[in-house]
Amino acid sequence: MENSLLHGTEGIKKNILYGGTNDIPKFITGSKVTFHFRTMLCNDDRTALDDSRKVGMPMELVIGNMFKLDVWETLLRSMRVGEVAEFWCDVIVQQPSEYERESWALSDEERLKAVPVRHDQGNKLYKQGRFEEATLKYKEAIFCIKNVQSKEKAWEAPWLKLEKMANTLTLNYCQCLLRMAEYYEVIEHTSDIVNQHPGLMKGFYLRGKAHMEVWNEAEARADFHRVLDLDPGMKKIVKKDLAVLAMRMDEKKEEDRLKYKGMFTTASAPKTPEQTMAGNMKAEESLEQAPADLEDPEQEAQQQSPEEEPQAQEILERENPEQASPPEETTEREIPTQKTPTPVTSEQTIQAQKNEEETRPQLITSEPESPDSDVEDP
Repeated sequence: MENSLLHGTEGIKKNILYGGTNDIPKFITGSKVTFHFRTMLCNDDRTALDDSRKVGMPMELVIGNMFKLDVWETLLRSMRVGEVAEFWCDVIVQQPSEYERESWALSDEERLKAVPVRHDQGNKLYKQGRFEEATLKYKEAIFCIKNVQSKEKAWEAPWLKLEKMANTLTLNYCQCLLRMAEYYEVIEHTSDIVNQHPGLMKGFYLRGKAHMEVWNEAEARADFHRVLDLDPGMKKIVKKDLAVLAMRMDEKKEEDRLKYKGMFTTASAPKTPEQTMAGNMKAEESLEQAPADLEDPEQEAQQQSPEEEPQAQEILERENPEQASPPEETTEREIPTQKTPTPVTSEQTIQAQKNEEETRPQLITSEPESPDSDVEDP
């Protein structure tokens, strides 16, 4: 049994009736919690006002949605799985003028009255530099307008009046986002506005500022020139912004040039003498570590098997039959080159045969000798 105040929450008292298991779960936004509950009055009879078990099904609550009673999320965040506990919650009674009601709890008339109040609160917070808080006020005012506008017929006078109010608040909201460096969200919201209302100068101006911050030079220049077309009185301000844009683009180009220059310089930098010496030493080590079984080609030729040598000689002899036959001895006057034969007559042929029989040289055959030996003359 435990009877203590709920830590960090004023006005809530907790009494654990039955302990749960394990540690308290992490209730992140979007977590669904299933539980049974019973709401009772703090009187002697403990009168039950609501009981989920009588209904026959448990209650489901999604963390972050603030369903039904906001305090339920606070109570459940302190419980373990399987735990049964009692909670006593103090009641605070406030008059209508003593608190600010949520937008969803207002009527249409009350919502329209709340719009200028939220608008002024957002402007004051913006001037104080509290941009995130200002966005919340602008969003509440936009929510009130859109809720009422949804009940009007589109593009009629009441609808257009509310649309103009919503656009003004949306542009103020975008101006806060611009100070918070949420440039792409600014581009998204302002594009939606200028697409439906192309004559809204402030929409083009804020979008041009956002494009300038994300290096979209062409888009920024187009928006700034459109501002001048819609309002020539903005010439001085736009001229200053265009000068800032040109300066920022020059800085960006110089930054990119130096970045890529350093990249290519690093890739093609010459080696130092120390790096060259280290490379040579690695090459020598790799040669020393080469496998010993890799022999010189000349040694392999010398170590060729005897069975392969005759085979190679036979191939050579078949390819060069003239070298295989005994060489025919020639005189010194004979020219070793071949000449194309000239046509001869029959008488010349008979005379040549007679001369050949009379002066036929003697052929000498000999065994092949080494290339360095002399050849005998016939």
